[in-house]
Amino acid sequence: MILKPLVLFTGPEASGKTTLACLLKAYLEKQGFKVKIVRLRGTHTLAYIMMRILRDLAGLRGKELHFYKFKIPPKLRQFWIYVETFSIIPLIMMNYYIMRGEYAIISERSIIDVIVWLLTGINESIHMLLTSKSLKLLVLLSAKYQPRTFYVIASPQVLTSRKPIEKELIVKMLPYYNALARYLHLNTVNTSSCNPQDCLNQILKVIE
Repeated sequence: MILKPLVLFTGPEASGKTTLACLLKAYLEKQGFKVKIVRLRGTHTLAYIMMRILRDLAGLRGKELHFYKFKIPPKLRQFWIYVETFSIIPLIMMNYYIMRGEYAIISERSIIDVIVWLLTGINESIHMLLTSKSLKLLVLLSAKYQPRTFYVIASPQVLTSRKPIEKELIVKMLPYYNALARYLHLNTVNTSSCNPQDCLNQILKVIE
């Protein structure tokens, strides 16, 4: 089976990923491809079901996992990381392999977004990547797709001005994104003062 193109975006809220994904979709469709935009972040499928059961039926309500308000005791954090990883792997296989038999895939959010969502959701530092086998696996998968991954970023001031309601989340996640982008040597597209078409052209120079 010949796989169709795959392009991955990652980055904080309000960086411009959705706009660039839509522009790239239109471009690829003009090239004759059928295109799907997919999104990976965190707390998918099994993890979501388990979170709802533990939060709503077992009473584990708290401040973790962002807007889900789920309580994850410290002794359960490694277990929860495993659950999240186990839940995301089938989606990676489906979106990045199986669907590419028919569609070009644009991952508006990708594996790095899952890592950042999880670490900030359980209030762990980036150093947990050194101790968690599950997170190491996700980093290795991110490295595998590094040539096709674009870190879409803007200055903190621009990000928070675009989406002030998400300021706290942006400020919390940004250091994690920056650290992973440096470690993986990601292609970077800075949308602070770059119009969408020029930003798209930067991406096309890499993927064509």
